[in-house]
Amino acid sequence: RCTLTLKGLPGTRWCERADAVKALVEGWKSIQEVLDELAADKEQKADTRNQADGFSHKMDDLETAIMATAWNDILSRLNSTSISLQDPTVSVNTATGLMASLVAMVQFARDRFDVYEQMAIEKIQHGEYKAEQRRGRKRKQFPDEGPAIEIDLSPREAFKTQTYLVMIDSLLAELEKRMKAYDNISKTFGFLSELMSLSNAEIEDKAKNLVSSYPDDLEDTLMAELIQFAAFMRTQKPAIGNKSAELAMY
Repeated sequence: RCTLTLKGLPGTRWCERADAVKALVEGWKSIQEVLDELAADKEQKADTRNQADGFSHKMDDLETAIMATAWNDILSRLNSTSISLQDPTVSVNTATGLMASLVAMVQFARDRFDVYEQMAIEKIQHGEYKAEQRRGRKRKQFPDEGPAIEIDLSPREAFKTQTYLVMIDSLLAELEKRMKAYDNISKTFGFLSELMSLSNAEIEDKAKNLVSSYPDDLEDTLMAELIQFAAFMRTQKPAIGNKSAELAMY
């Protein structure tokens, strides 16, 4: 029930990713203690000790803690949305809304770098980035504004702009593609779940669009059929639960 995948993250379900990252974030100290014990255990193979020591040192990196904290937030929402989208009762309009809300949430996370950074600092008890200072080039937008200006980025700014924001923007791009697909389906079929609230003119207009999208499969009489069906449904609304037999003939 958690099979939503995006380009660049294939093969693993969202629930598995979400559970793994959640376990890591919530058990950070305990996991690192176990790794340190393995690294110090001379009865373990050298490769095992080296790997444990490497993982433990990685968990001391502020960059690692920030990404784990951010992904824990994002993956939990991706997983919840994926489960909702797979509900067989969800309407196409609701599905489109869910995707739009997910995009909005990731956009919100884009501006939460400072928050995730502070949470990571509290987790690993230091606020130092890797010592290596990266360089970046900043070019002015318009050629007539002068030559390119080269600036040095601090380790913090380099990580934020070259890793964190790149990750968020890549995810947003994929989610927006998915949302566009849902939106296109909703514009074509979404009105079918709202017939009772639409006017006859609105039903006619939307039915024409549906017929034009599938001219080989649908006939122009669909407009009249839907208008009649909507009228029938309105008369049956108070006792809709007792009319399954009558609805079957439609």
